[in-house]
Amino acid sequence: MFQLELRIPPLALVGAHAVGIALVTVYVPLLVVPFAGHKYAAAALMLAGLLLALVLAFCWFLTRFQIIPEERALLAAFGQEFAQYMARVRRWI
Repeated sequence: MFQLELRIPPLALVGAHAVGIALVTVYVPLLVVPFAGHKYAAAALMLAGLLLALVLAFCWFLTRFQIIPEERALLAAFGQEFAQYMARVRRWI
């Protein structure tokens, strides 16, 4: 049996982003292969993936360039009161 030898010890266990969904994300596109004989099912699955990627990209963009600057401005204006509000309320639904 093959055993992996680490020359550099790992710094952290990554459990966020795509790795939190599928451990080996390289193989996720292979989920489409069973639908290869069904061109419409494969196309629908790929389109759904594309739409999901677009929605996630839009959410990231909105968070990075709109919501975070607004939060900074509100923190500057309201201080500790807004910080307590942020601790109680999630950023997204």
